[in-house]
Amino acid sequence: MLIQINIFTALILNKLIMKRNVGNLDRIIRIILGPIIGAAGIIFNSWLGLFGIIPIVIGLTGACGLYLPFGINTRNQKDDK
Repeated sequence: MLIQINIFTALILNKLIMKRNVGNLDRIIRIILGPIIGAAGIIFNSWLGLFGIIPIVIGLTGACGLYLPFGINTRNQKDDK
């Protein structure tokens, strides 16, 4: 339940505050790698697998907070369509 609320909050913040700065290919890669990181955490019995949530949320929202200070934008005009 808490994860669902956090994802919902992230989606709202994406629309209100953060501009989308992650391109489609970048988003697809993150959505694929997130569950792989999570599964590795389960397989190796490590809490580090929780870091798999981060690329999934970024992939779903299309906004990466770490890109902002560096001015990185992998999104192009074709992604807007």
